[in-house]
Amino acid sequence: MTGAHFYACVGLFRVFTVSGVLDSFIYHGQKAIKKKMEIEADNGLLPEVACYLQLSSISAPKLKT
Repeated sequence: MTGAHFYACVGLFRVFTVSGVLDSFIYHGQKAIKKKMEIEADNGLLPEVACYLQLSSISAPKLKT
C-alpha cells in the first residue's frame, strides 16, 4: 500500500465519520424537538402544534437510490 493510497483511505474514512456524527446530531435533535412539541401540545400550551404534528406525521415519499 502506497502512502498516497493510505492517505486517500484516511480522508475517505474521515468524511464518513464526520457525516455520521452530523447525521446523528440532526436525527437526535429533531427527535428531541418533536418530543418537546408533543409534550407542550398535550399540556394545551400550544394548540397550533397539534396541527403541525398531524401534518408532520405524513411521511415523505422515499427516494430510490
